[in-house]
Amino acid sequence: MKKLNKDNAYLVFAFFILVLFAYITYLSPLAGDDWGYALGGRNGNPFVLAYNQYFNWSGRYFSEFWDYLVAPNKILWNILNPIIFASIFIVVYKIINPKRNRILINFILLFLILFVKDQVRMETYSWLVGTTFTIPLLFSLIYIYLAKRIIIGGDRKRMYYIIMALLSFYIGLAMENIAVTMVVMNILILIYAYVYKTPRHKWFLIPTITSVLSLVLLRLSPGATYRLANNHGEWLGFSIFEQIQINWINFMRYTFIDNKYLIFVLSLVVILFVLKRQKQYKNNRIITIMVCSVSGLVTLFSMAEMLFSITNLSMLRLCFDIYSDVNALILTSIVYMSFVAVIIVLLYVTLIGDEFYEGFFYLAIAGVSNLAMLLSPIFGSRSSLYTIYFIILLVCYLLSITKIEKRGSFPIVILAIVLIFGKTREYIFKYQLVAEVQRTRERIIQWYQENPEEKEYWLPAMPIYTIHSGNFDEDNEVHRIYFLRYYGLDETKMVKFYYESGE
Repeated sequence: MKKLNKDNAYLVFAFFILVLFAYITYLSPLAGDDWGYALGGRNGNPFVLAYNQYFNWSGRYFSEFWDYLVAPNKILWNILNPIIFASIFIVVYKIINPKRNRILINFILLFLILFVKDQVRMETYSWLVGTTFTIPLLFSLIYIYLAKRIIIGGDRKRMYYIIMALLSFYIGLAMENIAVTMVVMNILILIYAYVYKTPRHKWFLIPTITSVLSLVLLRLSPGATYRLANNHGEWLGFSIFEQIQINWINFMRYTFIDNKYLIFVLSLVVILFVLKRQKQYKNNRIITIMVCSVSGLVTLFSMAEMLFSITNLSMLRLCFDIYSDVNALILTSIVYMSFVAVIIVLLYVTLIGDEFYEGFFYLAIAGVSNLAMLLSPIFGSRSSLYTIYFIILLVCYLLSITKIEKRGSFPIVILAIVLIFGKTREYIFKYQLVAEVQRTRERIIQWYQENPEEKEYWLPAMPIYTIHSGNFDEDNEVHRIYFLRYYGLDETKMVKFYYESGE
């Protein structure tokens, strides 16, 4: 029974995520782009609308289809969104399939999922349109799980290759950076399968081809070309090197600076891993010193912003304030790139065969997911979702191959429980505030509907750091018009949001 409980504990954690996300999803109203998709989906066929968008605005056919299908039917999103996140937890755990530290890994995984940056949470966890990022994430994780079942697990079912091809095609027509990542992912898997003569290794050509095809269809779509030319014409005037130079600061922010808890945990896990391996392979003392030095520095850098808020030591700004100080950008780039390099060296020196390739694979696709955004004019928080979760995969993987005594993991689990409890209360509090403001809005909107003589609409604003696009600026004509149409108000009038006293 004890073994059974440990083996199936991940289901309890997944159920916790299911319940929590069901609650916050239920409390989250439609916001921002949701209003436009809800109106379009009410009056048209989602297949046709997505097809039209492919030629007029966006190559993300399957993402557009999702938005038009689900936005008019929020109850469907209320059901699917928590299932998606519970499934993400389960698939990550099943990919790792840990033989040791199972309870610890469950807690660390749950902790890292909840402790993402507020912008990432708002733009992907509780925003209907943001689900177009989480679905490709889930599908890419399922893809990795199936590939691992074939390569390492020895499962040769032909159906797996077909499913992988379908997943690759969907993902490639859903979001740009994960589409690029899928191509790289397929190439890495294909190379491994060929080098190690995996049975039926040629079958991996099928998902590889479909991933390349869907990426080409996405990137060369008439809609994407039109949108890029009309909305980002200046960006097209830059060379590739200039685009990389411009976006490097965003890459550092969305990969490292904003993900302080994730990078902090990764650095500690790397230190723990190398120390445990040092006991096993005593000839790696130089590697141990190098890895511990760089990882220890990263531990400090990841918490520098928090330490600055407590101590107000100006020198700490060099560790995170990359938008205000070019020296901070240079320093953080050197430190974090050195961190990536020492992880690769660590994996290469201490692991062999499948173990090395698996760890390197997670690190590589995590990097590619954000590196692909260097050539994009719209590099934002939600784009980093894939990098975040692939790094989480790496953290869980390293924990699964590190021998940790129970007396060592016990205080970590206790601390994780306390932090998860606090973060859960924060989630509940924030979304209850959102629901309260939404109820007030709806009462005021109903009054405006009954009193059309009013010259402008004054509505309570959603509290900051709660939901994405719950409010909009006065000059945001697109959101203003769709908001007014969605609620049946006069499109010619202005909408002004105000904050209640105390906010």
